Amino acid sequence: MSFRKIMIFLGQVFKSILEGKLLMRLGAEKLFPYFLYVFVLFWLAILFDMASENVIARAEKNRAVIKELSIKHAQKMVILKGFDRASTVDALLDDLNSGVGVPEKPAVVIDKRRR
Repeated sequence: MSFRKIMIFLGQVFKSILEGKLLMRLGAEKLFPYFLYVFVLFWLAILFDMASENVIARAEKNRAVIKELSIKHAQKMVILKGFDRASTVDALLDDLNSGVGVPEKPAVVIDKRRR
């Protein structure tokens, strides 16, 4: 091939690219369903990637909330553990002027068979 023929061919290719006829010249109109299929697959891949990013971001937020709530839970457990001591309970009852105290006699057992 001579240089002139190559330049004419490249000119025709460039012209067909500008006119949008390159795929037609190459006979790719038969492959149009496959191009469409690949296009749809790429869009689905992008959408799934965005959806997974949203799920990961939401999971990170939930982890932060869980960590904060576990800290609050630990603080409340420490407070409740302080109420576990009988001396603390007696002091709180005395502060509230309550008549409740340590039982002086054993509890009465109710027999369920007499009914």
